[in-house]
Amino acid sequence: WNLGFKQTVALGSDYPYAEWFGNRNFFVYVRGDFNFKNWLKAFKEGKTYVSTGPVIDFTVEGQLPGSEITLKAPGKLKVKLRARINPTLDTLKKIELVSMGKTIAEAIPESKKEETDCTLEYELQVNQSLWIAGKALGKKTAGHTTAIYITVAGKPFWNLDGLDKRITYMEGKLSELENLINDGTIPADQGKYLLGYINKARKVYKDMRARE
Repeated sequence: WNLGFKQTVALGSDYPYAEWFGNRNFFVYVRGDFNFKNWLKAFKEGKTYVSTGPVIDFTVEGQLPGSEITLKAPGKLKVKLRARINPTLDTLKKIELVSMGKTIAEAIPESKKEETDCTLEYELQVNQSLWIAGKALGKKTAGHTTAIYITVAGKPFWNLDGLDKRITYMEGKLSELENLINDGTIPADQGKYLLGYINKARKVYKDMRARE
């Protein structure tokens, strides 16, 4: 998200040591009839959250995760985050709103009821394009939503703070892959295809630097 790419959160589970199959899940917000067609449509739109326990409801001006809200000028938006959890599984420690990689607001349960059902309502001042997501933390469980993307005057929602450093890091990872191709660790028949994707990625990062 900080690099300006829309990413849908989703996960699955296998069976490593000391883990239960299915102990990590992702959920899709489906409005209207609950059927596979609508589920798949909502998933493709990024209306998801991942969780090991908490059930999360998150909206900005009524829009679900994965949505893009377009503003012509800076303004204020209403944000609502709610997390619930089965008390036989865990209790909530806090819920957070995360934007551009930083926590901008949080709510800590102040009663037994809020330990299993906690809500945070927040007025977000939007001065520039950004992303925002919801997060829930239990004592031994956690959940995180896909971001909602807010653009102002057509500007990208990437995080300019430290952007060059992040691009340099990713370019370094591309160089590591190139080295694995060159030294034969990655078979040549696979490497030639991978190299095409590496070159495409380098062009994307080059264009990002030019737009910074």
